[in-house]
Amino acid sequence: MKPDMDYVDPAQRSPAVNVLIAYDLAKRAERQADPYEGLAEMYRFAEIACVKGDYSLAPKGKLA
Repeated sequence: MKPDMDYVDPAQRSPAVNVLIAYDLAKRAERQADPYEGLAEMYRFAEIACVKGDYSLAPKGKLA
């Protein structure tokens, strides 16, 4: 699953966070793991990673 870059603004934090969450949920599904277990922590991790600049859909330094 990849974001539709014609629709998604990669400079925004929300799309980047959502991609990380979707990826994590897909990996959980592969393992038949509970999709809700630790979900809040995963959102927190994703938000922090984006704010710190550790992850972005946009080129480095372009995150809004």
